Amino acid sequence: PEPTSNGIKWSISRELIQYSSLFKNSIGKNATLQIQNTVDSTYTGALDITISLTFVASSSSSSSSSSWDDVIALSPPTVSSNPWGYMSVQGNASKKASMKFDRQDIISAKLDLYASGHGCEEFWYANAPNDVGEQQGICGGGTYRQIILKIDDIVAGILYPFPVIYTGGINPLLWKPMTGIQSFNIPPYSFDLSPFVSIFNDGFIHEFEILIYNNNQMGSWF
Repeated sequence: PEPTSNGIKWSISRELIQYSSLFKNSIGKNATLQIQNTVDSTYTGALDITISLTFVASSSSSSSSSSWDDVIALSPPTVSSNPWGYMSVQGNASKKASMKFDRQDIISAKLDLYASGHGCEEFWYANAPNDVGEQQGICGGGTYRQIILKIDDIVAGILYPFPVIYTGGINPLLWKPMTGIQSFNIPPYSFDLSPFVSIFNDGFIHEFEILIYNNNQMGSWF
C-alpha cells in the first residue's frame, strides 16, 4: 500500500513445497534477503521485516509429486559483492551460466525464473519505439517483450512478462487499498525443460542463457 505518516504494515505468504528438498538438510545452508531501498531526507521508508517458515509434517501416504528431488541455483547472486548488478540483464546483453549435472538419471526438469523490469523497463508496456525514444529522450524498445531461455544456443522456451505496477506507478490509486497485482509476490516464470533431460544426463557442461527481447539499453531486468 501507499505509505502514510503512521507507517504501513503488510504480510506476504508463499507456498514453498516445490523447494522442500532444500530444507531436508540444513547443514551449510543460509537464507539471504536483500531489498534495494533508498532512505534519505525525502524517502524515509525504512523497512522492518520479519520472516518465518511454517513446516507441516507429511504422512507416509502423502504425495510428494509437487516437490522436486533437487533444487539447484544456476547463478547464485551471493557470490558477488554487487548481487543486483550480478543478476541484471541490460539492453542486448544476456545472462549466462554453465551447469554440469551430477546425476545421470534425470527424468524431468523445470527452471523457475524470477524476473522484473526496472529503470526504463519498469513500464516496458508503455515504451515508445526506439527511433521515437531516441528523438524525444524517453524510454524506447517498444511495448513487446519476451523472456527467452536458451540451452547450448538452442531456444528452450519463450515466455511473456506480466506488466507489474510497482509502488506509486502510473497512479497511486492503483495501490490503494491494495498493492498492484503481483507487486509484493512475483511468481516465477516456469520453463519446462523435460525435453532436454537427455542432454542433461550426458555428464557434460551445458550453457544456459537468458535474454529479454527488445530490452531497453537504459533499463534492466533482475
